[in-house]
Amino acid sequence: RTMSIIHQNIGISLATKALFVGLTAFGMASMWGAIAADVGVSLLVVANALRLLNGYQIKGGPSGGEPVGENMAKGALAHGH
Repeated sequence: RTMSIIHQNIGISLATKALFVGLTAFGMASMWGAIAADVGVSLLVVANALRLLNGYQIKGGPSGGEPVGENMAKGALAHGH
């Protein structure tokens, strides 16, 4: 899913840049238009990437390892702290 969104973002960005290169070559776009389009596409790409935050959620918190509480307290006391 992440790679799909990355490919979408790269495609959107490159297509917009290619469009403005073409429009500028024919005198139909200004530098300010290209800058505004670039900023707009940057915002669009970020918004598209934010869709990843709405994905699958891990339930139950972190897993693996050992409990920290007692072992950390024992280690701290063993060193004379």
